[in-house]
Amino acid sequence: MAKTMFKRGRFWHYRIFINGKDQWRSTKQKIKTEAQAVADAAEDASKGRGDVESFFALLLERIAALPETEQPETRQRLARRLMMLQANVLPLADAWQIWVDSPAKGNPGADTVSVYAGYWDRFAGWAKEHTINYVHEVSVVLATR
Repeated sequence: MAKTMFKRGRFWHYRIFINGKDQWRSTKQKIKTEAQAVADAAEDASKGRGDVESFFALLLERIAALPETEQPETRQRLARRLMMLQANVLPLADAWQIWVDSPAKGNPGADTVSVYAGYWDRFAGWAKEHTINYVHEVSVVLATR
């Protein structure tokens, strides 16, 4: 249980020692019991206790504490790292041929496939400029840059 709690402005803060360093953090909570839960989860995480959900909640808290301009890029970078741990990823270089060979696409005519190929070429060029190697790396964050 995080022992030192105090209110600064609207939110409760707590004191925690991580790797021998004293840190003060905001819980982003206005109610003390909710703030205490956040602080306790952070303390458990710092000591290797807790479950995946509590670690994830702590990660979200830390991302929310970043400047708003850095949050989308940080989320994207961490999501990309997590997705790379998947066993099944689809390389962008293989995606078009997989679609062409797929019976699930139905039977589009040659003209339609030609139009789709043009769209795909434009998309693949954009993806290369953004160093996207896998389909799962495409995101709204990248598309709006």
